[in-house]
Amino acid sequence: MKYARRLSLLLTATILTVSFLVEAQVKDSGQKANQDPIYQSLRQLDDFTGSYAVVNNLQLKRDAATFNLKSGELYFIAPVENRVTSAVFIGDGEFTLTPPSEVEKNSIKVFTGEGGITESFNRLVLRFSDKTFEDIKTNPNATMKSGGPAASQARSAFRDNRDLLKKTLHDNRELRALYDIYAPAREGCFTAFINGKRFNKLIYTIDPLGAPFATPEEVSLMSYGDSDGGIWLAFHREDELKKGTASSAEDNRLIDITRHEINATIKGTNLAATDRVTFRNLQAGTRVVPLALYPTLRVSKVQDADGNELSFIQEDKNEDADFGVIMPKSLEAGQTYTIAVQYEGNEAIRDSGAGNFILIPRSTWYPNNANSPFEDRATFEMTLHYLSAIRRTTRLSELDHQPDSRRRKVMLRLRNGPADKRSWPLQDSTTAGSRRR
Repeated sequence: MKYARRLSLLLTATILTVSFLVEAQVKDSGQKANQDPIYQSLRQLDDFTGSYAVVNNLQLKRDAATFNLKSGELYFIAPVENRVTSAVFIGDGEFTLTPPSEVEKNSIKVFTGEGGITESFNRLVLRFSDKTFEDIKTNPNATMKSGGPAASQARSAFRDNRDLLKKTLHDNRELRALYDIYAPAREGCFTAFINGKRFNKLIYTIDPLGAPFATPEEVSLMSYGDSDGGIWLAFHREDELKKGTASSAEDNRLIDITRHEINATIKGTNLAATDRVTFRNLQAGTRVVPLALYPTLRVSKVQDADGNELSFIQEDKNEDADFGVIMPKSLEAGQTYTIAVQYEGNEAIRDSGAGNFILIPRSTWYPNNANSPFEDRATFEMTLHYLSAIRRTTRLSELDHQPDSRRRKVMLRLRNGPADKRSWPLQDSTTAGSRRR
């Protein structure tokens, strides 16, 4: 094109191409989000009128933590695909945890005043995809029954938890359960929401894919309280510590993204793009591919390498908008796959005035690896389209280059002429040096 100018910058793991061309639009597709039938069943569940357990000093051990259900009733949600994924305990219980290292003991001491925690509770909401239901069902201290008297209380507690996850924590637990339902050979995850008497906003998590905000550690204790919010503890699983295999270099990812081919159009604060993502599957049986995308960037279509549309999950941008692609069949470990993601939205780019625009999400303005967004080494080939009426001259420069052993930060700027000094931070964080197996 007459007014187009193509610039290329080759980095260690990044190829960037910038073009000024006519504006392209992301088109709507026939395949809408959140239509997977199993996922829909998980989202609609709130029935606790079926199985429940009367418990008496039932000890539920989960890694370094023990839940002592002294007396009360444990209500189970209706199963999906023969999997029970939630339970609500109402009664008298106690949560105890002793961290496995002195560092973690000192960490929790800041909050509890001691090198561990013992917390009484009268309500407990469990979300899981592991064998929690089977473990309780076969426990001699549990008597299984149906149609419990406090089923409505359990449903109310579960609905409160669902609202918490959607509107406060922005965490799609149904999508996380779907990972394991579609890959039944996996060991599954476990999350407990503890309504304690001292600390009533605790979350204890065990996730083999990495605890939220703490990967590659798989076990964490956090709070969403106003004054004590944050991660209190994060450590590796007990069996890894005993075997001496725990390592900060652990790779818990489901996929390894190797290449992004991004074609994007920028118009003011609107970003419309297609990213052709190539990845290597790391764990056999993967059906749901977890990707991290800024929630205001709305996906309209996902296709495989042959152009077939794929089902995907992405809830409301103001709620639990985690993004995941459902593949038509289980993926083989070690094999390479390609998908194309079309998306568009505002709010990822901010108008700072005087012709200056800032890109807000450093690592999620494109579909990144949800398990490890800052640690996934990839090659980027990017074409950015901008309205030619705004462009006069274009200069691409590397402003900030901070290499280290694990990643490289690069800030790129597009400058539109010396007269008005308009600038554009095209990409202010490029991952280039993570673990490579």
